[in-house]
Amino acid sequence: MLKKIVLTGAAGNLGQQLRQTLSTMCEQLVSTDLQPVGETLPNETFVQADLSDLEAIVALSEGADQIVHF
Repeated sequence: MLKKIVLTGAAGNLGQQLRQTLSTMCEQLVSTDLQPVGETLPNETFVQADLSDLEAIVALSEGADQIVHF
């Protein structure tokens, strides 16, 4: 099992569909988007961020085993 997966575009149609499955593949799912995702899953953290903000994305990616980018 992976320790950390970062999912970008988590509030979009595909991101919403993938959150549950990805959360079963890791200890910590970090979801990010410009828009909120609503209720988070037990092992999910949501961070509202803009991908053009390099500092924010570097911080989110720290320790990530995988980044799923949408």
